[in-house]
Amino acid sequence: MKFFNNKTAITLIELITTIAISWILFLIIFVFITDSVEELVDNDVKIWSIDEWFTFKDTIWRFVRWWYSNVTVFTWITDPWYTWTTNPNPNHVLYLKTLDLKKWILIWIVNIDNKLIQRNYVYWDNFLWYRYLSVEEMAEIDTNTWKIFEKQFTNDKIFQNIRMRDFRVETYNWWYLVDVYFSVINLFDDSLLGKDFADFFVDKLVIDEYNLIY
Repeated sequence: MKFFNNKTAITLIELITTIAISWILFLIIFVFITDSVEELVDNDVKIWSIDEWFTFKDTIWRFVRWWYSNVTVFTWITDPWYTWTTNPNPNHVLYLKTLDLKKWILIWIVNIDNKLIQRNYVYWDNFLWYRYLSVEEMAEIDTNTWKIFEKQFTNDKIFQNIRMRDFRVETYNWWYLVDVYFSVINLFDDSLLGKDFADFFVDKLVIDEYNLIY
């Protein structure tokens, strides 16, 4: 009587198929984990931005309603002559003074690299800052508003989670009402650095818009 050992062996095709399926499953899991991590990071950025927005809202409220009732809005920086580009800059500078004219403050979009007011309407590391002014600086600006471009800002007066695209201010009822509109980039794209906002489309999904009325 003959006995045969029926040993099952994995063929080369089965081995390749198993490896291929394993790699596909690994890629699916990897993509899922990567997307989840990116989504968590994006959500964190958005949460930080919203949290900073509330801080900014309260700060501006104190400035406008409690201390700095004399409101001036510089809109002339929209002119190409000031921005050094063919595209105008639609953003504004908020210049506040106390009624007794003893304290002054500038609020504007500032470039984080040089800590100067951002002239151009470009995609960059631009954040919302404010800066107190001395008596001498106030006199300079009142005499020659061009001087605002020479004023450097300090890191302790930055809203570092509010990466800005727009900052515009309108006043009503003889400056009694102040309407502040600003838009925040909540998902930064390094490939767009230095490009003029007028030259490309910005997805509304990566922009948060706010309106504050004081």
